[in-house]
Amino acid sequence: MADQNSDAQYSKDQHPIFSEFSDFKYTPTDPSDVLRFDEPPFIPHVYGLLQAVLHSSERSSRTHRLATVAIEHNQSNPTAWLIRRQSAETLAKDDKSIWEKEMAYCASIITNSAKNYQAWEYRRFCATKFGHQHEREFADIVLAEDEKNYHAWAHRAWLVRNGLRKAELEATEWYITRDLRNNSAWNHRWVVLTLTGALEERGEEEMQFALSQMKLADRNEAVWNFIQALYERGIGCELALEAAREAIAKDELCLPARRFVVWATLKPGKEGNEDVKKHCAFLAEKDAVRRKYWQSLVGDADEDTDEDTEEQ
Repeated sequence: MADQNSDAQYSKDQHPIFSEFSDFKYTPTDPSDVLRFDEPPFIPHVYGLLQAVLHSSERSSRTHRLATVAIEHNQSNPTAWLIRRQSAETLAKDDKSIWEKEMAYCASIITNSAKNYQAWEYRRFCATKFGHQHEREFADIVLAEDEKNYHAWAHRAWLVRNGLRKAELEATEWYITRDLRNNSAWNHRWVVLTLTGALEERGEEEMQFALSQMKLADRNEAVWNFIQALYERGIGCELALEAAREAIAKDELCLPARRFVVWATLKPGKEGNEDVKKHCAFLAEKDAVRRKYWQSLVGDADEDTDEDTEEQ
C-alpha cells in the first residue's frame, strides 16, 4: 500500500498522473455519505479518471500507470485491475517481457496482502501468458506464512485444473501431517483425487489413510468430512462405520463420529433407527447450537420406522 501521507500534498487533481491525461474529461467521484474513508483529496479524481478511461478505447502505458496509482490506494478496486489487465495486453503486443514484470507486481501485492482476491485472479491471468512453472512454489511461499490461506489453496486447485498435477497428492499429505485439522489441505486432496481420476484406483487406500489420521485426533471435523465424502462414493463404507463406532466407544464426546453415524445410518434402506435416535438425543444435549436439528432427525427416524411397519 502506498504511503498516503506522502500524497497528501496533492490537492484535488494535482497528482502528477493528471498531467498525462490533460486531454481527458472526467467527473470526480462523490464520496460515500454512508462510509467515508480517510484518503488523499486527489483520489476521487483518480477514480473519476478511471471511469473515463474505462469508457474510452485507449489502453496504453499511461492507462497502465493510472491503474497502478489507483491500486496503490485501493488494492481491491476491480476497475483499476481491469484497466491494468487490458493495458498490459496492449503493451505485450510489442514487449512480451511485460508479463514477467506483472508477475513480480502481483507478488509484491500478495506478499503484503495475501488475501486479496483481485491480485490472485490477476496473477492467474498473467500466469497463462508468462507460464505456470513457478506457481506451485509461489503458493508454497504464501502457505508458509498461513497454511490455511484459502487463496493460495485455490491457486493450487487452479494449477491442478490446468494440468500441473505431479506430486500434488504427496504435497497434501505433507500439509496434513503437519496439521491434521487443516481443512484446506483435506479439501485440496479431494480436489486432486477427483480431478486426476485417481480416486477410483486409490479409493480404499484413501479411506485407510483418512482413518489412520482420524485415530490421531478423532474429534477432527476436517478428516470426518473427508471420510464422509469417500463414504458417499461407496468407498470403505463398513470400515468407516466400524471406525466411527469404535471412536464413540472410546470417547463418548466424539461428536463428529456420532454425526457421521447418524448421517450414514439415517437413509432409505438402512437399518438402525433406534441407534440413530440414541445418537440424536445425545447430540441434542451436547451440541446445543443444533439442538432442534437433532431433535427433528429423531422425528425423521420415527417416520422411517412407521413406514417400515405399514409396509409389513
